[in-house]
Amino acid sequence: MRAAEIRNLLVIGVDLIPLVKSAKKAGYNVYCVDFFGDYDLNLIADGVYVVAKPGKDHSLPRLSSEFDPEKFLEGAREVSTRKRIDAILLSSGFDDSPRILEDLSKISEILGNDPETFRKVRNKEFFFRNVENLGLKIPESCVVKEMDEALQAGEKIGYPVIIKPVDGFGGFGVKLVRDSGQMIHFMKDILPGSEMVIQRYVPGIPASVSVISNGREATALTVNEQLIGLKRFGQKKRFGFSGNIVPLEAAECVIEKCKEVAEKVVAFFGLKGSNGVDIVISEDCEPWIIEVNPRFQSTLECVETVLGINLVDTHINSCLTGNLPEEIDHPSCFCTRIILYAPFRSSIPDLRCYSHLRDIPYPGAIIEEGEPLCSIIWSGSNRDSSFLGAEKAADKIIRLLKPAI
Repeated sequence: MRAAEIRNLLVIGVDLIPLVKSAKKAGYNVYCVDFFGDYDLNLIADGVYVVAKPGKDHSLPRLSSEFDPEKFLEGAREVSTRKRIDAILLSSGFDDSPRILEDLSKISEILGNDPETFRKVRNKEFFFRNVENLGLKIPESCVVKEMDEALQAGEKIGYPVIIKPVDGFGGFGVKLVRDSGQMIHFMKDILPGSEMVIQRYVPGIPASVSVISNGREATALTVNEQLIGLKRFGQKKRFGFSGNIVPLEAAECVIEKCKEVAEKVVAFFGLKGSNGVDIVISEDCEPWIIEVNPRFQSTLECVETVLGINLVDTHINSCLTGNLPEEIDHPSCFCTRIILYAPFRSSIPDLRCYSHLRDIPYPGAIIEEGEPLCSIIWSGSNRDSSFLGAEKAADKIIRLLKPAI
């Protein structure tokens, strides 16, 4: 396939606004399969298929419990009966659903990593073993299916440990376990029946690296600060995702080390296009690999803002021609993205006039407590001004909210 042959893109997953904006700026027609179908997505996309239908009282479904990859596949098939789809771009939601990706690839080519690559890189035991063989730091981890396996893993690794679902995303289901009593408490309703990862807890700075690759080589674009568990923005889970700040403010030697390990991981697994590597920078300034997200990431708009590039163009170019961008050593600014969650069951006012908002619900929608409400994007000349601007905007939105009757 050549780039000139691509006119109509199908963009599918959760968190589509930045990806659709980038694709539209790159000159493509963009059709979407999205969970919520927010106001601003309908403004910019050429067509939107909404997976989650509002209730009679305008209440929106819970992403945390009602996300179903099968429904996205149904939507993709429906869109493809009405429009010719030349290629597919993936956002989050399908990292651990290779069968869904295989069926999607029958509709049109997925630009980026193929389903088999997803299967390999998201196979926890395969991933952990190979990263360790590369000589990189990765927390000791076990995949368990039974309570006795979980207890044995906790004792072997040493408490405290992190427990998380094998197929989770966005921090859903991630918990810190301090002893065997807590392990039994948290796992008694999960095991047996589900696969869980037990992982050594590494204190430090949660971060990610945005990487572009062509299947052989990789170029790290930015190292990003992850915002985790920010209660003041409605995130009630300790390890729940709250946004990011691009780039991470840290010593140059730390940034270079993070980029180096991320490039090594992405190149080893033969990944293509835009990929994210989640890391924790430990107290001794060492990057520990946590996982790879082999598709577009939530940092997309912030990375584009600070580097002045179009990530969809860069992604497609790397996939189809193998050309990688030159590394930009000094980003032009800082960009913060805060994800705001409903602090209570909220009736949404008219937010359509706020230029810094993304993922804007329609006026009158009802969002359940703890569910994502909208995102705030704010850039500044330094980290603090960027975060403070987003923080003030978030506080303003929170003050506008009213309890839903």
